Amino acid sequence: GSLQLTSNSFGGALTSANNNIYAIDGSVNTVAVFDANTHIKKAQVAVPSGSSDIIALNNKVFVTSYASSVVTVINTNTNTIEAFIQTPVQSHPIRLAVGASTKRTGSKVYVAYDGLNTISVIDPTTNTITNSITLTPGFSPTQMYDVGSKMYVLGYGSNKLASIDTKTNTVSYVQLQGPAQALVANGSKLYITNSSGSTVSVLDINTDNFITSVYVGNSPWALATIGTRVYVTLYNTGKVAIIDTNTNT
Repeated sequence: GSLQLTSNSFGGALTSANNNIYAIDGSVNTVAVFDANTHIKKAQVAVPSGSSDIIALNNKVFVTSYASSVVTVINTNTNTIEAFIQTPVQSHPIRLAVGASTKRTGSKVYVAYDGLNTISVIDPTTNTITNSITLTPGFSPTQMYDVGSKMYVLGYGSNKLASIDTKTNTVSYVQLQGPAQALVANGSKLYITNSSGSTVSVLDINTDNFITSVYVGNSPWALATIGTRVYVTLYNTGKVAIIDTNTNT
């Protein structure tokens, strides 16, 4: 089956909540709401222009609007806008993440910005920005990945991995072999692509120390994990490498 967005819409981000699928329909500046079982569109919620990322937490969906420097909050019980959270002027919010260690209480949503070394922390109960995390100068977040007690952040063109304590919001850094394109966790290990090389680094999440590097082939790009395997796409090769997480081979 398929979900029908506007015919000339460019592809947008997706999330799910309350047995619905929420999809950014960028060409008409809306979030389309589909029934997850029937795939029928139930609602269409107007959002500010330039929406780029979307994430669900409890009974809310958060949407970044790049052009408007706003995070829109949609109530998933009514599929109506609950709040607009104003981010710093011309900050261009592009990425969202929720800390798993806080999902039980729903206490934090993280917002990253294009070209800024700052991450905002939103209290989803009050829909307000309660804290700001400053990263090292020049570190512009491209991906945020939650593993429970920590949020890992990749920076554009950076040889460092930011490790944020989700309880205290303190930041430490892990030196990488080179710029990374993707990361994924499997158990207590974090797998990180060395995109300009031919390996995937394996990090111990408990200590932030590297365990090993696994040779996979040139230009490891994207990662996914199922069970005891990590799948690695190799850029422009048509191949996918498979890592056994028990042996890291």
